[in-house]
Amino acid sequence: MLKIQSTDNYSAFSRIDGNRNLKTGHISKLQQSISADPYLAEINPILVNDKMEIIDGQHRFEAIKRLQLPVHYIKLADVDLSHVQKLNANTRVWSNLDYARSYTELGNANYAKVLTYHQNYKMFGIDYVISLLGGQYTGSAVTQSFKDGKFIVKDEKNTKTILNYLVDIGEFFPDYKLTTFCRAFRKIYRTGKYNHKRFLMKLKKHADKIRPFHTVEDAQREIERIYNMNVAETQRVRFF
Repeated sequence: MLKIQSTDNYSAFSRIDGNRNLKTGHISKLQQSISADPYLAEINPILVNDKMEIIDGQHRFEAIKRLQLPVHYIKLADVDLSHVQKLNANTRVWSNLDYARSYTELGNANYAKVLTYHQNYKMFGIDYVISLLGGQYTGSAVTQSFKDGKFIVKDEKNTKTILNYLVDIGEFFPDYKLTTFCRAFRKIYRTGKYNHKRFLMKLKKHADKIRPFHTVEDAQREIERIYNMNVAETQRVRFF
């Protein structure tokens, strides 16, 4: 039988390294609920390990601390960050950004690089950055290996080039951040036939002629059409 203990010594508790960042809004909501019914703090104790690191309930702890109420907790042996991730996966799902921050804090250089690129190119979203850095030019960026801390940066050179090219395109085409366009551009770039200066020149003159697209394939066709606009048949480039 697990023993529920309580204390008002808030300094006894600490955050476990690698846990995801606290959400201020979530703390505020919990604070309001517990303030209205303090019994909620007692019937939902936080979980800690032998070091008094919070395994589950860091948001509840902060809310209780702000309210200056006793902290009810259960101490468990032999638990670590992997248990935190599994617990949270069954409640509020961890995002790829949560995993990137977590493994970066634990000293994983590959995840630190993901965070750096995400911070420098936030307009494209972290999933796209992960897919580029991991060399995943097809399929989903959300893989179990990324969640398990096994992600490896395989293609930083092309990642930087693709992202910088997309930023250039944004000067003429405001929808350059659309997921379908980004994925289509990535495929076209990887053919080895793409000339960036040529495409920018075409966009400068004809960006307003890009037709709406709803799929990656449609976006590819539009990129190819603009790329070859007013070009002799013998000089046209087919990307797919």
